[in-house]
Amino acid sequence: MQLVAENDPVLHQPTKPFVFSEHNADKIVNEMAQIMFEEHGIGLAGPQVGFPYSVFVMKWMDDSAIGIFNPVITKLDENTEKFTEGCLSFPYIALNITRPSTCTVSFTTSEEKIISAELTGIHARCFLHEYDHLQGINFQKHVSNLQLDIAKRKRNKILKKIKRHANNK
Repeated sequence: MQLVAENDPVLHQPTKPFVFSEHNADKIVNEMAQIMFEEHGIGLAGPQVGFPYSVFVMKWMDDSAIGIFNPVITKLDENTEKFTEGCLSFPYIALNITRPSTCTVSFTTSEEKIISAELTGIHARCFLHEYDHLQGINFQKHVSNLQLDIAKRKRNKILKKIKRHANNK
């Protein structure tokens, strides 16, 4: 597994349900978690590594990674918060995204245990961000074209600086 390019069609398509008898859940979680931690992320969805199934990993309460399979959002808080988000599929882009403060969710773990949880703060935000990936929705869809253009211009400046720095070595 490896991160796909930001223009890969898999990032824009809804995923298929994960069937435990067809895939090695533990292996998938371990590979995805390794990529997530190596890239300094807090979440990573199957489509981001070219795996078009309903699975993502995220940092859990104890900072370990948890595999989340076939997630369902059962309740979204009416209260929202705006916060800056990044995405491993869109490096060097930071966007201010408004999301519910709390969400109630259920999902299956790699051990096929069903979990129901109320998530708040960064855990709710991460879950909702990764859940969006499973629906074929990228975080850019939550902002205006103007906000996205500004963020892309900032990214281009950062990439030019990185390139200049690399050339000066």
